[in-house]
Amino acid sequence: MTRILQLVSMLYLILTFANSAEAAPGLAEIDLEIGIVKTGYNYFQRPNNETGTRVDLTPNDAQAYGRFQAFYHFNDKHALRLLIAPLTADYQQTAKVATRYDDTTFATGSNLNIRYQFNSYRLGYVYTIFASKDHSMTIGFTGKIRDAMIKVRDNNASAQYTNVGFVPLFYAAAETRINTKTVLGVQADGAAAPQGGAIDLGLYAGIHTDFGLLLKLGGRFLEGGSKNDKIQGFAQFWYGFAALSFEV
Repeated sequence: MTRILQLVSMLYLILTFANSAEAAPGLAEIDLEIGIVKTGYNYFQRPNNETGTRVDLTPNDAQAYGRFQAFYHFNDKHALRLLIAPLTADYQQTAKVATRYDDTTFATGSNLNIRYQFNSYRLGYVYTIFASKDHSMTIGFTGKIRDAMIKVRDNNASAQYTNVGFVPLFYAAAETRINTKTVLGVQADGAAAPQGGAIDLGLYAGIHTDFGLLLKLGGRFLEGGSKNDKIQGFAQFWYGFAALSFEV
């Protein structure tokens, strides 16, 4: 509840600051993204001490995913950004050793079914450094609510650990026009700290259509994790995506 109140307070401050600028008609931009995601690596250990077993997950087959992103432009400098980015990956593997996770022990040879969930809900402020007909660059900050869960089960037992928390991130994006219809762009959220960090980096090429739509094809790199007394977990994912952007 405290983290949610922090996010609401940040939204209030963003709105107050943006509305203090010169007023301009509001403009919303919607970005719908679908694609496939593949694990680069993924490991975890709970508890993060000699009683817990580190589990290195075998990279899975590519799985489908979707994302929703929206911008609300107060004027030509200030905008509000919302991102809803669910992520769920399923793994199946055999326990090579007796595996202890969250006070549950899975015997050697057990067929483990593991569900990794890392849903991300982000709200942020975006400031346009410059924008011309052919080039633009923006920066900002993002408040992320992390909804994470790791569930391990076999035919005899099941263990699950859920973690919800708030993470502050830096934001940056840029786009350049190649010709009258084609653009290249980059967008990133990221942060680093002694106990861990995160980077969400997307690259895309887009084509403007005659219907006011921007069709994008691109790739995304997601990596991050943290380490403390309760748990350590780090993961890397690679994405391929298609997206549709339009203004309302």
